[in-house]
Amino acid sequence: MILAVLRIGYRVYLLSMICYKYIMDLTTDGVVITNDIKFVQNSKEKLIISNKDEDKESKEMAIMTIRN
Repeated sequence: MILAVLRIGYRVYLLSMICYKYIMDLTTDGVVITNDIKFVQNSKEKLIISNKDEDKESKEMAIMTIRN
């Protein structure tokens, strides 16, 4: 009887460790994905700003060329 209880307790312990491992994997992957999304959004914003600056410079160059 005591042996059966110990076996069940050990199985419960192993199952809880497996569940904990999967929870940690999912949490870690979630953080990685969140960081990747933030990186892509920041890169996109930088590209938009860069394109606006380039457009502004090309318009200024066009105006200077016309004046000369």
